[in-house]
Amino acid sequence: MATTPNVRSNLWMTKRYAFALTAIALLACSAFAALELVIVQQESTGAVVNISGRQRMLSQRTTLFVQRLLLAKDATEYQQFKGELLKAVDLIEKSHKGLTQGDEELGLPDVMSETVHRMYFEGEMPLDEHMKSFVSALRTVLATEFGSLSPDLPEIDYILSTAPTTLLKSLDKMVWQYQHEGEEVIEVLHRLEAGVLILTLLTLMLEALFIFRPMVKQVGINIRHLSEISEKLSREITERMRAEDRLREARDKLEERVEERTIELTREISQREMVEFSLRESEQRFRSVTETANDAIISVDEDGNIITWNRGAKLIFGYEEHEALGNAVEILMPEEYRAPHKEGINRLNTGGEPHIKNQIREFQGIHKSGQIFPLELSISTWNLEGKHFYTGIIRDITKRKKNEASLHKAKEQAETATKAKSEFLANMSHELRTPLNSIIGFSEMMHFGIKGPLNDNYTEYAELIMTSGRLLLETVNSILDLAKIEAGKLDLEIAPVFMGDIVDEVITLLQVQANNKSVKLLNNTNELHHLNVDQIRMKQTLINTIGNAIKFTEKGSVTVSNHCDAQGHRIIISDTGIGMTPKQVEEAMKPFGQVHGNSLARRFQGTGLGLSISHEIMKLHGGNLSVESSEGQGTSVILFFPPDAGINYPQSINKITVPG
Repeated sequence: MATTPNVRSNLWMTKRYAFALTAIALLACSAFAALELVIVQQESTGAVVNISGRQRMLSQRTTLFVQRLLLAKDATEYQQFKGELLKAVDLIEKSHKGLTQGDEELGLPDVMSETVHRMYFEGEMPLDEHMKSFVSALRTVLATEFGSLSPDLPEIDYILSTAPTTLLKSLDKMVWQYQHEGEEVIEVLHRLEAGVLILTLLTLMLEALFIFRPMVKQVGINIRHLSEISEKLSREITERMRAEDRLREARDKLEERVEERTIELTREISQREMVEFSLRESEQRFRSVTETANDAIISVDEDGNIITWNRGAKLIFGYEEHEALGNAVEILMPEEYRAPHKEGINRLNTGGEPHIKNQIREFQGIHKSGQIFPLELSISTWNLEGKHFYTGIIRDITKRKKNEASLHKAKEQAETATKAKSEFLANMSHELRTPLNSIIGFSEMMHFGIKGPLNDNYTEYAELIMTSGRLLLETVNSILDLAKIEAGKLDLEIAPVFMGDIVDEVITLLQVQANNKSVKLLNNTNELHHLNVDQIRMKQTLINTIGNAIKFTEKGSVTVSNHCDAQGHRIIISDTGIGMTPKQVEEAMKPFGQVHGNSLARRFQGTGLGLSISHEIMKLHGGNLSVESSEGQGTSVILFFPPDAGINYPQSINKITVPG
């Protein structure tokens, strides 16, 4: 059959349209392939920049962990920081290997540009060699055990001073180079994007001229032909639709009425079922709770008659359930509570609120046997069908009252004993001072030959009497201070005090004692400002703690340093002396504690009260005194002040000199 002109025209336009679509598809595929190649290259560059930036961050992180290892207080903290440092070093090595040799897991290519290759492997100090030296120094630090790490190690100096400056500069240059190469790729992408856009626009222009223009003409002819046919059909369809619309409207109205009524009935049935289920569930839950509770749970109606009675009520009041139900709740009250209770019920029934609603009050109850006992009561109210009901939860507190009375009596006895002890110590101290002063005065007269010369033996005896008397007088004065603290009679004159001046003054006073023992007394405090303290008592505390450190240090040094953070302010006295075991530390904090045996106690001479008095003084300032010590490794005494004790105290961590 011969083809009509319209059919031939349609075939001709279809071929052109297919050709145009093929051209656009080829253009799109080419652009996609080019873009995919650029994106893959850009992803590789992004991974390289990311890993290179991580190298820079890890180098700073490892430097921070090395500093923390130097400042570690104990082996546990040292091992914790050491584990974190090991993770960082492993990441540095893995990242550096991936950057120089490639790593599919990290998305790093095994081929690098000539510029990057020169920066890694050429020059006076290439980055590859520098990074390996840095990792080697870190591995050396990781191999060092706690107590052996010192800032004087060359690896520490290299990590903390040399490596961060030159290494970070090299890493910054490498990151910049990777970023520069990525920007060049992006520039190529922009040029490709412009080319694809121009080709696409040109293709669309040709398609509009040679395809869509003739197609529009042909479509117009077909539309006019179809419109004539559609006009004839539309008139017939319109009549049918009008009839169908009238029928559909009547049917829809009927269905709406049936559906609305069905929904109403379904809702009413569901609501009734939910209410019945909730009531059954609430009743079961209430019965389960009340029957297992040890407290009495009792409900009464608006006339004050008992309507529920649980097992706890039976245990507390002694009535069986059948004996209690229906009776007035007044049978559970002593006589003096019954009239006020009736007045309260009447007030509640007229719309008032219970005085103890949402509160727990103590009252008295009466047992079936007639015994009156103390109890705790809380009341809640509820309504049902317009009637008021009240539920009380009652607990027998007889045992608790007995325990409270016993505790109160014991507290009074303890306070009386403490007061008597403090008064006795104060009186004893005052009574001992006068004869002691006389003994010391006469022994000094004998020792210095005021009443005539003595032979060598008597001079030695006089010196022993004088030394013992002074030590005993110091003990008496310390006992008096301790008695004042226990009796609460030690008044503090709190005022802003510049702690730097106090530390300097105490160190000056104790310098002679340190020199006599060939002990270095070091002041490593940094930016000590003002604290709200009692100046005299704080000076006494520092003399006690620093003097103890000098006393128990045969050789080495005693270092005074400070530290401040958000938790508070600390002054640390560290020594390289004989140290103590944990049990000896506990003993040293007690009054008259002698932790080193009689021979050492006589050798070092002390009252055994200085540390305990210093601890009590720190507690009066709102802080505390703690001791950290290892036998043979020295001792550190920490004086802690709370944050609100400081005035303009510097928020910085000060360097603590580790005793040699």
